[in-house]
Amino acid sequence: MNGCFHQLFLKLSSELGYVDPEKSSITPLHSPMRSPFSSFYSKDGFSTKKPTQQEFLDGIQPIFMMIRHKDSTVESRIQAAKMLCDVSSKNLCYLELDAFRSDCIQALKTLIVDDNADVRQYAVMATAAFAELPCYVEMILHSCLLVAMFELVENSPCPEEAYATAQVRRTAAILLANLSKSHPYTVREELEKQHCDVHGWLKSILTISDLRTRDSAIVIRSALADVPSSIIHNHCLINEDYMVDSDLLLSSTTTVATHNLIL
Repeated sequence: MNGCFHQLFLKLSSELGYVDPEKSSITPLHSPMRSPFSSFYSKDGFSTKKPTQQEFLDGIQPIFMMIRHKDSTVESRIQAAKMLCDVSSKNLCYLELDAFRSDCIQALKTLIVDDNADVRQYAVMATAAFAELPCYVEMILHSCLLVAMFELVENSPCPEEAYATAQVRRTAAILLANLSKSHPYTVREELEKQHCDVHGWLKSILTISDLRTRDSAIVIRSALADVPSSIIHNHCLINEDYMVDSDLLLSSTTTVATHNLIL
């Protein structure tokens, strides 16, 4: 029965674009199919008319209010996290608006550390979907969201909990693997800045019991292992009015003084 369920899960995941059952699941095959935004109600009843930017921003506010309210209940936070998951799967239109992005990231940062496991899991799924958009990557890298993903991969839960949280841990591992490949210096620096034992974890990756989570962890190790644990120039090299992102620099064993750097 477990085998049948596993095959069904792989099939559904493949259809959604998250997993190729014939290949490694480290990197999704493609982004999930994104659906358009619609205004569901109008004076004439049901409508699929595309909302204006202001209508979208006004309509999304109740979600953020459900999260920020001092008396918010667990159920309201679960529903808010679910709705953010739904929004994260929509077309790029409106998701890249500055007015939405800032509130969205703040909401995810709150949900990712929620006391309720369901809230945290929906927050992980939403974060992974938003991370597919380049304009969200930097905000995720420089926030507690990165650390939350790392801790999900780092910790080895008991067998019962590991089974219940397997998919969310795999999602976190895939996201962290992709970010580590594209921004290795920033990922390691931010993790260490927020007191994560990256060096110790890199040596214990093979103890991860879940195979797919371990596969992603090996990718993370490959990307971060050669990155110095202390970034000398604090994520960038500064030369008078010029600044170069350290992730744009090729690895080199040669030390170059900043005053000799030619841009």
